[in-house]
Amino acid sequence: MDKKNIADKPDMPLTIDEIFSVIPDLIFVLDKSDRILEYRAGNTSDLYLPPNQFLGKSMCQVLPFKVARQVKKAIRQCLKSKQIAVAEYELEVQHQLKWFEARISYSNHERIIMFVRDISELKHKQASIIHQANHDSLTGLYNRSFAIDYLNQKLKEAKRHHTKTSVFFIDIDNFKELNDKFGHDYGDSVLISVAHAIASAIRDKDLIARFGGDEFMIVLEGNNPNHVLKKNCPEDHQQARLTRI
Repeated sequence: MDKKNIADKPDMPLTIDEIFSVIPDLIFVLDKSDRILEYRAGNTSDLYLPPNQFLGKSMCQVLPFKVARQVKKAIRQCLKSKQIAVAEYELEVQHQLKWFEARISYSNHERIIMFVRDISELKHKQASIIHQANHDSLTGLYNRSFAIDYLNQKLKEAKRHHTKTSVFFIDIDNFKELNDKFGHDYGDSVLISVAHAIASAIRDKDLIARFGGDEFMIVLEGNNPNHVLKKNCPEDHQQARLTRI
């Protein structure tokens, strides 16, 4: 495009509203007592309340208590250091739970500028990465790496509190022959069924993990008598080796 053509249109200034209409962030201007003086919203669906219910009011009074506490802490940090402070929080907006990041800065006009961005997608991706790192992709159980770290932690706690930790190692009899005869898809379905069966037999506070291949590990907290442990893992359903630590 010819640059001269652009310069020939001085009657088409870009307004602030047009600029903010393409910015996804919520922008709030607060005074030093966190009273909301002004706001801009490119995406009004991210507003927690309609403007008439928050303008002129304290930011920390209109937000839920837990979120308000996080925001208040960041505001205090910003006022003290005169540096940008960041707060991440979860908030239900229009019947949908979202994650937000608030970046708070102190302006030269003794006002607080608060940029709020929806980071729900980023949080979901992070959670997915963490889940994949700690879980077995086939059964959905914790994986070997997580189980070992968890067991080490529980052993330290048991030593500190003079309690015991019980560990089951379980494998499936003749699983290789079954896998070779009926195929890997059938073998996978057996592993999933066994995982569900074991998970349904233990308490919520206990851990089950796929240790590798057809091997599973269960970690039970507390002082569990042997007859209780054997009841949770009957030998007529799977070969089990019990270790008391």
